[in-house]
Amino acid sequence: MDSRIINKDNQLKQTIDLLLKKYNKKILIKDFWEADRCAIGLSDTSENYLIYISTYSLLPGKYNIILEDMSDNKETPLIIGEYSNISLDKFEEILKKYFKIK
Repeated sequence: MDSRIINKDNQLKQTIDLLLKKYNKKILIKDFWEADRCAIGLSDTSENYLIYISTYSLLPGKYNIILEDMSDNKETPLIIGEYSNISLDKFEEILKKYFKIK
């Protein structure tokens, strides 16, 4: 398990661990919210897109995500999508589309 997710809640740890195993070197962990045990970020390897993931107050297997486009400005990304209470399948669908994973 990646050391950057050790202090996260169990659902988030399991999800990130699964995604890292499935997509290996195609995603990067971006933890801008170290104190938030229920949130973490993932980016594509070119760091053009960031997905902020939260499991706070959600049932197991559900996620809130915010998708940001950082391609024009890494300091002030553009929010291009917000999804509430989505399944892991829907989350992965979004991740694969924007991170260009087949």
